[in-house]
Amino acid sequence: MECGGRAESNEGKYRHFKTSFQRVCERTGCCKRLEPVLQQLLEKYPKEVKLVHKFLPGHDFTWKAATAAMAADEQGKFWEYHDQLFENQKLLNEAKLIEIAESLKLNTEKFRKKMKDPAITRLIQRDFDDAKKLDITATPWVYINGRHVTDNSFQNLVNVIEKELKR
Repeated sequence: MECGGRAESNEGKYRHFKTSFQRVCERTGCCKRLEPVLQQLLEKYPKEVKLVHKFLPGHDFTWKAATAAMAADEQGKFWEYHDQLFENQKLLNEAKLIEIAESLKLNTEKFRKKMKDPAITRLIQRDFDDAKKLDITATPWVYINGRHVTDNSFQNLVNVIEKELKR
């Protein structure tokens, strides 16, 4: 979770809590274990916490998975696609990316076209470059209001958020 101060939202009531830079991590599953904690935080703080995803793709296929998630976002299905990437992380390949799109009832023609959009590549590259500037080398990586938080347990994150909300 990276947090970058106040952010405008639909209601202007949110503090800006961004997720760790994440990638589909086949080796450890650490990102997948953090997901339920993030969901609990969003449920506990529905008007105070905003979750923003950043990518830190590693090997070539994680770039494709990140691109696919952004292509799904063009049809309003980023988080649904994101969740399916985590559910299927050990099965990911080109065909699986399309299968996920189809299962979410995306327009696959538009989806395939967006997968080739250089603007999406630039967005993912910007996230990657930002992570490098911050010396982020692994995922998940959590920040709250500019402070790196290494204990990603629910209770610790609640404590940090509560402290920040009192500021």
